[in-house]
Amino acid sequence: MSISSNRTTILIIALLIVSIATITMISPAEKTLGNFVKSIYLHAAFIWAAIIMFSVAGLLGLIACFSSNDNFYQWSTAIEYTAISIWSINFLFSLVIQSLAWGGIAWNEPRTAMSIFILLFSFILIFASLITKPLKIKGLYNLLMSIIMWFFLVRTGVAIHPVGAISGSPSTAIKAYTLVIALLVLILAISVAAFVRSNLISSQSST
Repeated sequence: MSISSNRTTILIIALLIVSIATITMISPAEKTLGNFVKSIYLHAAFIWAAIIMFSVAGLLGLIACFSSNDNFYQWSTAIEYTAISIWSINFLFSLVIQSLAWGGIAWNEPRTAMSIFILLFSFILIFASLITKPLKIKGLYNLLMSIIMWFFLVRTGVAIHPVGAISGSPSTAIKAYTLVIALLVLILAISVAAFVRSNLISSQSST
């Protein structure tokens, strides 16, 4: 990717961040939670973006195992890094939300433990990828991370974490704004992944 393309991607990322912030601020409040619910819109959007990105990275990692085209591995890795970044940011954001909503961090909440385990596994696999040379094996790491994430998502219950707080809302406006924010966050994630991929290519070509 050229310098001008990189600058265009950065500009798109900046515009998306401003758009997400603006739409979140003008989104409707909720009867019980008031304006605090807007933080939950963002929290939900980041979770789904991370889940989708981890899943796509795993799929591309699987394809990279059987393809001689390095593009599959490059995109898989860029998307994987982006997914981990989103998950990390959202985890820290969730701790703030917990402190404000529950008066403290619920370390005994299964979803909190799940987030920590997924982060730990992702960092372990990143390290494994850095010391591994064959790209096909690196692609398998991304696939493994996707499987690990889905394993925890399916098997992890909740203690005090609300379930279906947005989907169960009778407000069409709340659902619509949440969907728009989620789509913008996903587009942001894809744009960041494209930027990461361009820098990965540049670093590989310079070595």
